[in-house]
Amino acid sequence: MRCHLKTTFRHLTILNPCSHIRAVFKTILNLTALSLLTACAIVPRDGPTQTEIRSGAQTYTDDVPERLPYALIKLAPSILGAANQATAAATPSFGKLPGSNTASQNIRISVGDVVTVTIFEAASGGLFIPSEAGARAGNFVQVPSQQVDSSGFIDVPYAGSVRVAGSTARAASAVIAKRLASRAIEPQVVLSLNERKGNNVNVLGEVNLPARFPLDPGGVRLTGAIARAGGSKHPAYETIVSIQRGSQTYRSILSSIVKNASQNVEVYSGDTIYLSREPRYALMFGATSEGNTGNTRKVSFDNDTMSMAEGLAKVNGLTSTRADPRAVFVFRIETKHYLNSIGVDISNYGTNQIPTVYTVDLSTADGMFMINQFNLRDKDIIVASDSASVDYLKFVNIVNQTFLTPSSAGAAIANASK
Repeated sequence: MRCHLKTTFRHLTILNPCSHIRAVFKTILNLTALSLLTACAIVPRDGPTQTEIRSGAQTYTDDVPERLPYALIKLAPSILGAANQATAAATPSFGKLPGSNTASQNIRISVGDVVTVTIFEAASGGLFIPSEAGARAGNFVQVPSQQVDSSGFIDVPYAGSVRVAGSTARAASAVIAKRLASRAIEPQVVLSLNERKGNNVNVLGEVNLPARFPLDPGGVRLTGAIARAGGSKHPAYETIVSIQRGSQTYRSILSSIVKNASQNVEVYSGDTIYLSREPRYALMFGATSEGNTGNTRKVSFDNDTMSMAEGLAKVNGLTSTRADPRAVFVFRIETKHYLNSIGVDISNYGTNQIPTVYTVDLSTADGMFMINQFNLRDKDIIVASDSASVDYLKFVNIVNQTFLTPSSAGAAIANASK
């Protein structure tokens, strides 16, 4: 009986299909290798492969071991306030605009303005008032209106050419009176502006009615100038207001100008105000879900500020099957001054702008509270890392898709035996 069983076992061993399986897989591998060798000529593609590009290069810098140094900061309640203040400081504002804290400026006479000069004398018989009683009513004479010439001068009888451009009306009146003092009887002079051609302000860009207008003597604030141009075409939180003053340009967000009185600065003669639509956004990468508007990773601000919690909510949060909630990062550029103020060692950094990475643990309650208070910055990058188990699951999935299942293996063997 034992010998019979052994003979049967040997008989089964001879009929064992393993050799057929090996032959089938060997054939599959050979065909796969052949397809890989000919794929470049068969499969369509959009451009050259990495190998082709690298092999055709004369020089390349891949071997240079250069890495960008960055600071890694764990988000904590103690640095939230300083981090948000640094974000507010990095937001465009008119804090460094010259003259932004001064009161209304005195509007000066400009080339092209039309002015009128009125001269008063204290008694008749002088230069302008006749001595005969009743010859002319009043004790003043009015010089015909004239336009300030390209050199900035006007002509006044017996005073000659007087430069008035760049002066206030009061200062120009005093100069004319001084020149007439030796010829008229206690002259008093009043210079008035009939028509302003200079001291213009331009409001351009994304406004409803682009405008060019002269400044009022009482001055005008930035919101008043924008109102004269019909206001902005787009929401205030995504509208940037630029003021070109002299050789410099200063920028701020329209919503900040409306909410913060110190940002509503006085407009100066010659200013050019330009409104542009520049939506601010943050970029989401890694194990985050799809956004509310589709497969978007670019999240736009809906107000002056957007917290990290709001940004993650716009992409439906982290992917529960992939993300590691203990490893969520925010990438941005910070200044040396700020990093030094929160206790970061900056001795190894040579530039003022330092790449910085914030890390936060969203598996804890305090982590969730912190991201609700942590304000994002324009063009921040948020990365949600994969869990450690994700790579294993990916490997298992590849194995399952690569090797045949038992049922398909049996079918392959049956086909091979025919």
